[in-house]
Amino acid sequence: MTLLIGVGCFGAAAVAFAVLALARYRVYRVYGISMLPALGNGQTVLVRKTTRGIAVGQLVVFDGDKLPYVDCESSSQCFPKEFSGTAVKRVVDIRVQNGGIVFEVLGDNRAASIDSRNFGVISFERVIGVVVGRTGLHGASSQK
Repeated sequence: MTLLIGVGCFGAAAVAFAVLALARYRVYRVYGISMLPALGNGQTVLVRKTTRGIAVGQLVVFDGDKLPYVDCESSSQCFPKEFSGTAVKRVVDIRVQNGGIVFEVLGDNRAASIDSRNFGVISFERVIGVVVGRTGLHGASSQK
């Protein structure tokens, strides 16, 4: 009987740990080639959901829904567009602007990245978290 109680307590502790871990961490998939060579298309990253202690050089995931920018590179004319979804970029500068903390972010593959050069800085509130781990393999589409 004592063994069953011990196993039950262990199971409850494992479930509690999993719930806490899910509250603090999340997995995201990388789409595109803007973060090559650090991250490739289809690769997954583990993100610690925090904005505390973000430093220049770290990879962050942010909410890019409805970030306006102007696209002048796809044709000879400039068109307003919206960046949407979540994105992974590298923090290259942190500063205070209009009373709030903002992050300048760039893709490692500058030629293929839509980043702060296009849509400006990212507000503190848009940052979901910091990349703390990643799979070792790029997705199948990037290995061809």
